[in-house]
Amino acid sequence: MINYLVDTSVCVAHIRGDNLAFQFLKQFSPSLSAVTHAELIQGCENNRDLRAVHAILRDLHEFSFTETITKQALSLFEKYRLSHGIQFFDTLIAATAREYELTLVTHNIKHFSFIPGLTVRVWAELASEVVKK
Repeated sequence: MINYLVDTSVCVAHIRGDNLAFQFLKQFSPSLSAVTHAELIQGCENNRDLRAVHAILRDLHEFSFTETITKQALSLFEKYRLSHGIQFFDTLIAATAREYELTLVTHNIKHFSFIPGLTVRVWAELASEVVKK
């Protein structure tokens, strides 16, 4: 069985009412990084938004930062910041996926596709596969 780690874009699509994102989260029960948790809260503009975030988080396993993940993220950041423009939060998400050997599921595949040892999939493609079955 393949295990997935979702980035923020998948959760945001669900919050915005995208049925494919809902189907993906329901079907695959992916995990998320503490970074995604923080980014979702950062995007809240009111208590209704915060309740929507809590509703998503309630059903997903969350990976916290570890020393290994942090060191790996810093290494990725140093290596790819100048050449690919990667953001530090994205390196934390990528390092989490690599540490736990999870497939990273995102809308922004270009943010991660160059990282060795990281399997990346576009969430809408996975969700479409579920709908077709």
